[in-house]
Amino acid sequence: MIKRFIFSFLTLSVLFLSFPAASVAQSKKSQKLINDAMGFVRVGNFQPAEELLQKVLQKEPKLPQVLELLADIKLYLEKEDEAIALYEKAIANEGKDYLWYKLAIASMDGGAYEKCLTAIATYESLPKARKESIEKLQRYKTSATFALEAIKNPVPFAPQNMGAQINTEHLEYLPSLSADGKTLIYTSRRLTGDQTDEDFFVSYKEDGAWTKGARLQGYLNTELNEGAQCITADGKKLYFTACHREDGFGSCDIYESYYLGNGKWGKAKNLGSAINSPVWESQPSISPDGKDLYFVRGKDSFGGVKNIWVSHLRQDGTWTKAMPLPENINTQFEEEAPFMYFDNETLFFTSDGHPGFGRKDFFYTKKQPDGSWGTPVNLGYPINTHRNEFSLVIGPDGFTTIFASNRAEGSNGDLDLFWFEMPKEHRTVPVAWVKGTIRDAKTKKPQMADIELYDLSSGALFTALKSGEIGDYFAVLPVNRDYALNIAKEGYLFFSENFSLADSSAGGEYLLDVSLQPIEKGATIALRNIFFDTDKFDLKETSQVELDQIVKFLTANSNLRVRFEGHTDNMGNPTYNKTLSEKRAQAVRNYLVDKGIAAKRMEAQGFGETQPVADNETEEGRAMNRRTEMRIL
Repeated sequence: MIKRFIFSFLTLSVLFLSFPAASVAQSKKSQKLINDAMGFVRVGNFQPAEELLQKVLQKEPKLPQVLELLADIKLYLEKEDEAIALYEKAIANEGKDYLWYKLAIASMDGGAYEKCLTAIATYESLPKARKESIEKLQRYKTSATFALEAIKNPVPFAPQNMGAQINTEHLEYLPSLSADGKTLIYTSRRLTGDQTDEDFFVSYKEDGAWTKGARLQGYLNTELNEGAQCITADGKKLYFTACHREDGFGSCDIYESYYLGNGKWGKAKNLGSAINSPVWESQPSISPDGKDLYFVRGKDSFGGVKNIWVSHLRQDGTWTKAMPLPENINTQFEEEAPFMYFDNETLFFTSDGHPGFGRKDFFYTKKQPDGSWGTPVNLGYPINTHRNEFSLVIGPDGFTTIFASNRAEGSNGDLDLFWFEMPKEHRTVPVAWVKGTIRDAKTKKPQMADIELYDLSSGALFTALKSGEIGDYFAVLPVNRDYALNIAKEGYLFFSENFSLADSSAGGEYLLDVSLQPIEKGATIALRNIFFDTDKFDLKETSQVELDQIVKFLTANSNLRVRFEGHTDNMGNPTYNKTLSEKRAQAVRNYLVDKGIAAKRMEAQGFGETQPVADNETEEGRAMNRRTEMRIL
């Protein structure tokens, strides 16, 4: 965005310097040098223009218009300190009042925030100050004030180069991570050799270290540019950007590719007109459940002003028509590099439209319970500076952050991948992930089944998914809650399990292969999400999810009769345990009767400690023995 301002500066300077020589310089030779310099500026060739203007200033060092044009060029070339000095010199030599406006923008762009505020105040006080320009400067005033305060309160930031296994003398950028934090895919552009286009590289974490990055195998990398990718939580699908393809809708489109196994990726498929448009789409980020695709759309085929959009996956596998995020996220300026963290609540992005340090800063926003988005939060100084920040991703621990940078010390090339620990005040919750395969308990054949995860405290559905054709599934679980897992398929008893993560401070992997029991006489299911307090038989509220699942199952299978069987561990009196287990089984039956299930279809029986399924010598074993089961009669 800032370069658009600078380009307009250059245009104005060139127009102004097109006036007759007498209004600019005393020397005809100087005027010729100026005219030649303007010719170079018009075609974007700034180096010879800069050299010619320096020659003019060597002979006539106080020409304000020449100082201004040279300052515009310096600012465009991101030599902000030199630009600021030249604007100040032009002002000191009776330059026009609007130079205070340019000085304010150059100072903001160069991180000279106090000088920026002084220049704004001076410009606002000028009798001929344009109202439109004053209004534009309010954004800079807000950001400069914010930046000065933020610099007084820096956040911890110690970026570390990811090393020679990842970084080279070439460009490495746009990292993406699988939810288990073990697969890193990034974009790399080789500057020399036969292949100088953008390609995908991959590295795997093995024994705590990253393997040597290598080009992705399969059908993705071509002689054209591919980049700006994201990988799904389970590591089996890649969304990415490709430009100028025959099947494209605009200049750059978003595509998808499936993992084929053995390190190879399948052919790219365009995501279609619901997401891609006649202009420019890039930088996709997929939610951990695979149902929301965030991406960036430009206003023209070259990108233009960019904002963040989102599309949602329907049950039939098609995408809804993409819509922009609301105005408290998207501004009239630029928002890019969305990254939805694995909690499916925290969206990171870059923006130069929210109060910050001058150019694009890192921000995040939280999705609210009602689906709206919270106020964006700036990650602070020195994570953000007056330079443009690139994209970032965060690992499943909630704090290991990977980003691309050309400003950090220890860089191997122009752009390298670095990592740092996110400051505590900005950390997201760690996540766990559960994965496995679902099979028929008898035939061992893989099964496609419906999988639901519920928040036990609220009873709300957290996520729903289906296992794949080979019975595989993968789900991400933020550790700030307890979950009930239910797996169901027609013709089978449902399966239940729970994950107690509300008091956990770290995530991790849960491997859970499931054998579904066909519905037949004698088939039994352990109801893992039926809960009672110690020595009590009153159903806890957290049992609601499981109880409703039983109602659903018995309603769908109206010809079945079942028995609820209570079991305890061996702690305490055996007679007491048998009575307690029977009362607990009866409590489940009573609930279902109240919900409309015919009493004659259900029995209840307590077995106490007589049928253990695990060793009672450990707490883990005793916990498994304290259970309620449902048996088909």
